[in-house]
Amino acid sequence: MISKEYKWVISPIFPHCSFEARNKYLCTFKFAKIECTNIAYIPYIGFDIEYQIPEQAEYPYSVIDSDTHLYGYKNKIGKLVIPCRYENYGYFNSDGLAIVETTNGSFKIIDSFNHSTNEYYGIGNALVPSYPNHILLDSIVGVKDESGLWGIIDAKRDRPPVRRYLVKPQFEDIFECCGGYAAVKYKGKWGLIRINFSKY
Repeated sequence: MISKEYKWVISPIFPHCSFEARNKYLCTFKFAKIECTNIAYIPYIGFDIEYQIPEQAEYPYSVIDSDTHLYGYKNKIGKLVIPCRYENYGYFNSDGLAIVETTNGSFKIIDSFNHSTNEYYGIGNALVPSYPNHILLDSIVGVKDESGLWGIIDAKRDRPPVRRYLVKPQFEDIFECCGGYAAVKYKGKWGLIRINFSKY
């Protein structure tokens, strides 16, 4: 399917895909032709994107409640500004947005005032130990709809609630969104798309 919402940069022909944040200026999508848990030792097609992790200092930082083991956020002077109610947390990006996991296992996007989007069953690879929020560097996020298909939204512009998708739900999976690119699984194979921002 060809869509005006995006264009294929790497066609969906690969059974394996991964994402690596190599340093604060460079990340790489990796596409491999054979399944393997560690594709460092097999041939792959790489696609590098330059980016810079935004400064976090002006936004609240995460804290954990020692009794409930749930996360919230304090501001720079140590005042709790977002209650400890989340199972997992993400850092605030330069747009003041963070991804959090609720106690029922869904995800949502909050701003530094705890205003939030609707809850989603999934949001990209939202929470990973190394850097929980790198998919929000430019506020472009992959979300799963009720049918189980993935689409792409601009969390800064369309919250709350999300009124329209940058790319309508049509993919079986989304690995990451970064710099206007997203690795997506379509008809069982992985490829890379570039979101058509000119429409918006």
